[in-house]
Formats: sequence, structure tokens, C-alpha cells
Amino acid sequence: MLAVLGPRSINEAKFSKWSSEPIAMGLLWNTSTRTVSIPIEKIAKASDRVRSMLERGKASKTEVFKVLGSLRYVAICFRTAKPFYQRLQLQCTGVPRFGSVRLSKGSRDYSLWFQQILRHGHLAELPLSIFGETVNPNVELYMDASSVGLAILDPASNEFIRMKFDDGNDFGVLRKRRRVFN
Repeated sequence: MLAVLGPRSINEAKFSKWSSEPIAMGLLWNTSTRTVSIPIEKIAKASDRVRSMLERGKASKTEVFKVLGSLRYVAICFRTAKPFYQRLQLQCTGVPRFGSVRLSKGSRDYSLWFQQILRHGHLAELPLSIFGETVNPNVELYMDASSVGLAILDPASNEFIRMKFDDGNDFGVLRKRRRVFN
């Protein structure tokens, strides 16, 4: 890069010092012990946000997004937290842009689960090996959709599902296709 762009192309101020304990993605990494930790400040902030949302029993879209932003670190570090995180995210899609909505029973339960993890989860010095392990799927389904319908194959149980679109759920595929070809 120096040879092509010249001596002013490298900005030394942009480089950080080498460290065996860098902070990246909001997490504390330790390369010598091969562990990752969630900073205490982030745990406290997430815990406060979850607690206040549970106390009120309702939340605005902005508040739910803030809670999700704080809980993303837990979802990154704990594979079992991902489904709970995704279900809370689904609740957020139903919240109106202005105003607030009461938390559903499921959202309250998921928030309580996260609150317990934040309180007792031991979120310091988690081994990096948990990030590299991939879980084999329990079920493999093959799906294909066309302008006519949807087909799902389950080879393990030798079953299939076939659904034909009607006027209400064709998602406008046929109308768009006609516009393109006409």
C-alpha cells in the first residue's frame, strides 16, 4: 500500500496497540486464555432495561429495541438464548411506531429468563470453543415454492406437505409475473 499510494496513505493514529485483551464487538476478549466476557457495565445496563420494562408491563418500540440491543451480547454468548431473543424480536414487530403495547405473557416470561441469566449467568471468561461448535440439525426439511404453491419434503419420515396458493395468499406472484411477461 505504501509503494502504491505513498507515505501519507498510512495513518498511524488509526492503528491500535497490540493487546492480548482487546475489546471487539462490545465484548472483552482474552487471546491468551481464549475466553470472552461481557463487560459488567453492559450486564448492568441490560438488567436495568429488562427490569424497568417488566415493572411497567408495557413498552414502546424504541424501548423494546433498546432492550434487544442490550441483550444481543447474551444471545451471542449463549446459543440457548437465541430462540428467546428471536421471540422477543417478534414481539417488537407488532409494536406500533408511536405509543406502547402491553407485554404478552410469552414476552414477560422471556424477559424474566433473560433477567435470571443476567443475574446468575456467569458471563465472564466464557471459553471461545462455544463459538466454533455447530449443532447438527435434528430435522432437515427441503422446501420449494412456485407461482402455484409450496412443497415441503421431510425425507427422514418419508412425508411431504403440498399447499396450493389461493387468491388470498399468492403474495402477488402471479400478478407480478403477468406484468413482466405482458
